[in-house]
Amino acid sequence: MLTRQDGAMFKIGNLVEDFIDTNRIDFIENSMASRSFLSYRGASSHPNLLLTHPNLTPSVNHHQIQAPGGAGHKILSFIISNTEEAHAPRVARRNLKNANWEKYVSLTNTVLGNCVLDLNNGKALDKIIATIFACANVCIPKGHIKNAKPFWNDKLQTLKEEKDLAKDKADSTDVLEDRIFLRKKQAILKKKILNAKLLLLTNF
Repeated sequence: MLTRQDGAMFKIGNLVEDFIDTNRIDFIENSMASRSFLSYRGASSHPNLLLTHPNLTPSVNHHQIQAPGGAGHKILSFIISNTEEAHAPRVARRNLKNANWEKYVSLTNTVLGNCVLDLNNGKALDKIIATIFACANVCIPKGHIKNAKPFWNDKLQTLKEEKDLAKDKADSTDVLEDRIFLRKKQAILKKKILNAKLLLLTNF
């Protein structure tokens, strides 16, 4: 098996054999172990090699289909079947948008109290985890809301509307002053969103 690159001849057949010998790739023989081609002299050959990664070898089925023309060529066909078990269902998501965060904070403080101070590290961690799950089941409903933004408020909504109006005006007029005004509105909104996220995490 030869190939030409930059005017030089390289034997890549030896490289393929080395890959097969070192189990880096596997050669998949067809189910009937038949040759895929007969030369005009009648000699049999097997130019259509099916190579695969070792992890896929058990799932690959290779066979030859007789060509209708009868010229000796055969069609290589292979099937990859996934025999792995189905994935386990995903854990139910939490609807953070409709969560009662005030009740969650109050309930966790009430349940935990100072009891974790009297426990060793391992028992205290187990107590905290159990409390978080118990309080979440009470205060945070299950479900998934797309684009949930717990930090969003009326002030941010007003700034977003102002930014959208500035964008529409800048796109319609294409005036430098309107572009500068739009950049200012975008910077203000971005800064306020960042502050709202930090405030939410701080008070969590």
